[in-house]
Amino acid sequence: YYSNGSNSIIRKDNQVLIFGCKETIIPKGIKRIARYAFDGCDIKEIIIPSNVRSIPPHAFYNCTNLEKLTIEKNVKKICENAFRDCVNLKEIIINEGVSEIKKSAFHNCISLEKIDFPNSLQKIAQYAFYNCKNLKEISIKEGLREIWRNAFSDTHIYKLEIPSSVEKIHKYAFSSCSS
Repeated sequence: YYSNGSNSIIRKDNQVLIFGCKETIIPKGIKRIARYAFDGCDIKEIIIPSNVRSIPPHAFYNCTNLEKLTIEKNVKKICENAFRDCVNLKEIIINEGVSEIKKSAFHNCISLEKIDFPNSLQKIAQYAFYNCKNLKEISIKEGLREIWRNAFSDTHIYKLEIPSSVEKIHKYAFSSCSS
């Protein structure tokens, strides 16, 4: 294990970031982030570099002070509960590469207002943005194929255009949208 001045603990043999803290900057050479690596951390902003292919389950769970998230090009997947309960998350920048947002990935991110999804996104799983009470705008591009049940339930989405590429929308995908 080592720390390279990035305020994190990294497993040397496979370049996995296993623990991060408030001042962590994920180094460009990191290939993976461990589950729960930032769980409950006081971090305000994080950039997921393009060498990381997947954001694992619970990686940033309950980071209640996280306000801004940037996911660089080539990250493929945002896993279950990755950013769940990040109640102050206001800004998400998702670059090309992300093809799947898994179950409850952004569940209870109540400060989130707008999301612009990349063309590469193909699937939004169940409860992905559940209870994001201030979510008003989403931009879905051609390429999205599936939106699962309760993906956007308990939000305030007021305008939505579904591209022709969408093959399946579960009938409860947008239940309890308040606006």
